Amino acid sequence: MSAIQRWVKRDDAKLAAKPMSWFALRSLLGVLILVKAAHFALTATGPGGYALAALFTAAGLAWLVEGITGVRARLSEKA
Repeated sequence: MSAIQRWVKRDDAKLAAKPMSWFALRSLLGVLILVKAAHFALTATGPGGYALAALFTAAGLAWLVEGITGVRARLSEKA
């Protein structure tokens, strides 16, 4: 359990060193990846296109959630 706690603390320290603009750009990139996923889903002609759309959706959501979490943490830190 202590190894997991050390890993979380090390990850938190890395994120604390990132500027707010990094999180905002990460959120924007997440939105752009989600738009690309929607494009792949709407224009897919076979199972490969749908699989690619699913992968892009997962990646876009991951980037968006992490970016928004970072921005929210920074804003609550300053308040």
